[in-house]
Amino acid sequence: MPTTYLVFLWHFHQPSYLDAATGKLVMPWVRLHGVKDYTGMAMLLDEFPAIRCTANFSPCLLDQILAYGEGAQDALLAAVRLPPERLSMEERRYLRRQVFLAHPQNQLGVFPRYADLHAKERAGAEFSVQDWLDVETLHALAWIHPCVFEKDAELDRLRARGRSFTLEDRDRVLVAQLRLMAELLPRWKRLREQGRIELSVSPYYHPILPLLCDFESLRRALPVSSPPPLGRALAPDAEAHVIRARRRGQELFGREPEGCWPSEGSVSPEACELLDAQGFRWFATDEEILARSVGSTQELYRPHPVGDGAILGVFRDRTLSNLIGFTYKTWNPQDAAADFVARLEGLHSAAEDRLVVVALDGENPWEHFPGLGVPFLRALYQRLSAHPRIRTATVGEGIARVAPGARIPRIWSGSWINHDFAVWAGHEEDRRGWELVGRVRELLVKRDRAEANVERAWECLYQAEGSDWFWWFGDDFSSAQDAEFDALFRRHVGNACRLAGVDRPEALAHPVKRRRRDSLVRMPRSTLEVVIDGRRSDYFEWIGAGHYDLAREYGALGGEIAYLSEAWFGCDGSRLLIRLDFRAGVDPGEALKGVEVRLVTVHPAANALRIHPPEPGVESALEEIFEAACPLAPLGAGAGTDVEFYLLFRTGSEPAARLPALASLHVKAPAEDHHKINWQV
Repeated sequence: MPTTYLVFLWHFHQPSYLDAATGKLVMPWVRLHGVKDYTGMAMLLDEFPAIRCTANFSPCLLDQILAYGEGAQDALLAAVRLPPERLSMEERRYLRRQVFLAHPQNQLGVFPRYADLHAKERAGAEFSVQDWLDVETLHALAWIHPCVFEKDAELDRLRARGRSFTLEDRDRVLVAQLRLMAELLPRWKRLREQGRIELSVSPYYHPILPLLCDFESLRRALPVSSPPPLGRALAPDAEAHVIRARRRGQELFGREPEGCWPSEGSVSPEACELLDAQGFRWFATDEEILARSVGSTQELYRPHPVGDGAILGVFRDRTLSNLIGFTYKTWNPQDAAADFVARLEGLHSAAEDRLVVVALDGENPWEHFPGLGVPFLRALYQRLSAHPRIRTATVGEGIARVAPGARIPRIWSGSWINHDFAVWAGHEEDRRGWELVGRVRELLVKRDRAEANVERAWECLYQAEGSDWFWWFGDDFSSAQDAEFDALFRRHVGNACRLAGVDRPEALAHPVKRRRRDSLVRMPRSTLEVVIDGRRSDYFEWIGAGHYDLAREYGALGGEIAYLSEAWFGCDGSRLLIRLDFRAGVDPGEALKGVEVRLVTVHPAANALRIHPPEPGVESALEEIFEAACPLAPLGAGAGTDVEFYLLFRTGSEPAARLPALASLHVKAPAEDHHKINWQV
């Protein structure tokens, strides 16, 4: 009886937060994800002995996990450990920025006291000593995985109390976090020793490997792009990241890792050749890379030999992976698990075994799920454990059991996002960042690596080559910590200069990421997959959307719709999608109370649809944000049609306000085969 071998490849990574100048961890995300996701994912596997998976770690994440076990602490942990009454004004300001960085519903919102303190913070009110003890303790509890509370009665008691914490209570939770960090790697090693999991690695500091191998790969993936002028200058660094990753895996896992999730699933002929030369047996990337390489995904569910070497490529099922990463968070957990298994059953072939790879972050999705993902994963693992035709496997087991497909002579150069590298090298900010790296690297090359501290200088430069810094440069992504990520990137580069005794480039004194005030409109770049629920779930749902900054509209409209801050727009397969964001402090329901909003097209035909309140056929939702989906057909738009439109806001008999005031927005309706040629996460 043919079998579907299902591989979960859970990818765990964080950039290097270690500042070589101080020896301290600048940001707390290794610890916070460590006591939540890295711990919880292992504990859930313990519950289901039939479930196999591959856990992929970046070595710089492993190093930082070990550092906590050896007594290291991050800047937030150091500040939280201070007695509240002794906090300086600067320490108070820092903590107020940090202790509310949690999911508003699934972490912060589950504690009424935490939510009350958040409201107090937004109002700018002063915190009492008891407020500080409560918020510090609740932040620490909110980031601990639910499975931990099921095993630790004392922590569970503190969680249930939810308020009125003492200094001893707070410190008890922090000590528990550090204990969990010390236990983290032994948990995963024990699972490997039991034959339950395979451990694989990414390149050491999680760089975009194809770019380091040859920046011309950017132009191959995105012909309109102009690569930073580095060519193959960083190719030796690419080799260093790969060699050291495999060596570190052997040191920590007890055996050399056979597989690699190249950072961001990014591959190229040169990158695959490098992985093959260093002895990796397999690598994983996205199905769109297979489609671009051979013109089809007909043999998606097989491993494929790549290039002239022995290495095998496996390609993730994008739909199944993205359902877990971005869609099921809004579903009932049992329904989501049932849907996932039903989709797998639909892939099952009566003629042959299949290898289905589901690869995604094992850390970032779960705070967006009810119960931090535990109800969903338990329901899913339970269904899969008892399934007669679907068997979970590691990548190594899967490629041993499923016959390989045709050899791929030359693999496409691209990543799991849009099958290109635009996020990390497609913007002017990215270019400035890479030019800084290249300029300092030229200085380091001139120094003898045997000299004191020069080898440490190279380490700092490798830290700066990680993908995460470039993830936040450009206009693809933004977070509440843009400035901190920018500063830490420049600190790594500056530390390389200091340690090597070379002059720092003047540009290091200035932020790489800048607010652009001259570009208020960004055109849509891909089709969208949006749940119309009125919630700002995460960046990914609207990542490919067009964006309109309303900064200049306030003067033009005399304040008529000044309650809005941004507009987002794009299409899915058959609908035009609109999102409106509101300014801080605005109640969205009150702002749109009594307001009629219409979408008006001027091309390909003059039409209008009321999106608030929605007319029949239009779907909308209003909570934190306003979201609407309008069918394209009534607007006269067919597949591949250019649509030009604007929004009208009317309150009673007052004159309508137009957005944009003096122009229109443009979007292209997807072609019929859009799902084959363009996608976004």
